[in-house]
Amino acid sequence: MTNTYNWADELKLFNRRALFHPRLAAKITSLFKIPPAVKVLDVGCAEGDTLYELILQSSSSFHLTLVEPSISVSISSERLSTVSASCISYQDGIENLIAEGQLAENYDLIILSHSIYYLKDRDICVKAMQSLLTDQGCMLIVVRSNQGFDFKLRCLIGKQSNETTRFFESVHVKEILEKSEIGYEYMNFDYDIKIEEAEWRGFVNSHGSNLLKTNILSNLTKLIGHRHDYHLKTRDFKEICDFVESRLHEDGNRLIFKDHIYIIKK
Repeated sequence: MTNTYNWADELKLFNRRALFHPRLAAKITSLFKIPPAVKVLDVGCAEGDTLYELILQSSSSFHLTLVEPSISVSISSERLSTVSASCISYQDGIENLIAEGQLAENYDLIILSHSIYYLKDRDICVKAMQSLLTDQGCMLIVVRSNQGFDFKLRCLIGKQSNETTRFFESVHVKEILEKSEIGYEYMNFDYDIKIEEAEWRGFVNSHGSNLLKTNILSNLTKLIGHRHDYHLKTRDFKEICDFVESRLHEDGNRLIFKDHIYIIKK
């Protein structure tokens, strides 16, 4: 059963914290039997939102290792103050952290949520992280499906802003795992926002000023998880809003986000 949020609230927040992280945490607890004491490694943890939600949804005792390559991202230590947590910022490959002994523990759970794109030597990194799992542990790699609303909107925004970066797709993870001869299970992970098509159209039509149009464009980029400022022009407003409306029409008044989860065991 797919959960939904009130779309007006999402338009105010319009970020993946409210939409994505609670649902991913719930999916993790359904896939992985969390032991009473659990060691978790989150690579590309950003502000630690998924782990925060995971702690809220579990009564286990957590020992966390949070790894974040971007120096512009601040991990919220206050939100994770109730558990044992160590935070590591790095710029080199994660295999160097392993070689240096900074990631020497046996982890019950390793999470790479929308972060494998940023790793250097991805096949070496994934193989190295697999070696850090306990016998009953698992590693979850979460990536966007190219069929989801957010992926398609990212492509549209990228086109309008002359963004030429190749979008990392689920098939690339499959290639990495097969190259490294790593066995895996695979599943879809879908979630949505419920919005009435007519309601969306009325909302857009009522926001005619350039400032309000810019705010909507900015909020949409936040919703799909983009931190980059693409400097979109209000002339892009109609095409983007028409795209949103077309997705609502095709998908039964829902904006459907589609991810893939690769499950790797020891």
